[in-house]
Amino acid sequence: MWEKVFEIFKRFFTISDELKRLQADSKLHGEQIRELIDNQTRLYYEFQLQKERNTYEREKETLRIENQQLRERLERLERLLPSATADKKPDEK
Repeated sequence: MWEKVFEIFKRFFTISDELKRLQADSKLHGEQIRELIDNQTRLYYEFQLQKERNTYEREKETLRIENQQLRERLERLERLLPSATADKKPDEK
């Protein structure tokens, strides 16, 4: 009979130790999950920021190209128009 009582106490303490280990593991896993969530949130914001930067760079490049095209058109128009000095009479300044 004492053997059975001893076996029951032994199992009780084994189960108690196992429960403490599982609780510690659970706490660690909870911390790791929070860390993963924080990292995911940071990654999301970095992705959004990079997306906005890419949009800005595309818009900037589009404006640069449009500006270059306008300058080229202006140069062509200036070459087609007679110069202002050629049309002036000698007494005009």
